[in-house]
Amino acid sequence: MNSDPFEILGIEPTMHLDLEKLNQIYLSKAARCHPDLALSLNQAVDPDELTKEAARLNDAHQTLANLESRASALLARLGGDLAKDDKSLPQDLLMEMMEVRQHAQIAQENNDEQELDKWRAWAGAERDEYINKVTRAFDEVQAEPKPDSLREIRQLLNAWRYIERMIDQLSPGYDPLADTERS
Repeated sequence: MNSDPFEILGIEPTMHLDLEKLNQIYLSKAARCHPDLALSLNQAVDPDELTKEAARLNDAHQTLANLESRASALLARLGGDLAKDDKSLPQDLLMEMMEVRQHAQIAQENNDEQELDKWRAWAGAERDEYINKVTRAFDEVQAEPKPDSLREIRQLLNAWRYIERMIDQLSPGYDPLADTERS
């Protein structure tokens, strides 16, 4: 069974999606899976099949509505590695992140909200930069995906995810046990 969310929803594979259009397409397709509609059209339907199709549509919609998961789906579609298969990061990122985490941890221990806000802003700006890098990389690779370009995108996506985790950890009410469940 096909698991490509772009294909499931019949949407052009790109990072540049109109979320309103995505929602409209999703709702239109999801409505066709509703048992009441099938019954009103006098169609013989298998409720289990309708449930499975609705779940596929929901998964595809959730994947494409989230920018990070959309990027991972697009990379997989182009033949790039999944995060579980390639955990590489851009050179020097780990050292930089260790330094930032150290400063942020000190700010957290001292309950220094002003300093924490500085690191939250830094992390948000870093995330935005990685989003832009990933989007540009996809724009360049779409026509002719090459293995080196796909590896570079995977590294950028891994870095983006690393930054997302840091943002989570800098958020008030962060629960480190909940974070381990997502890894």
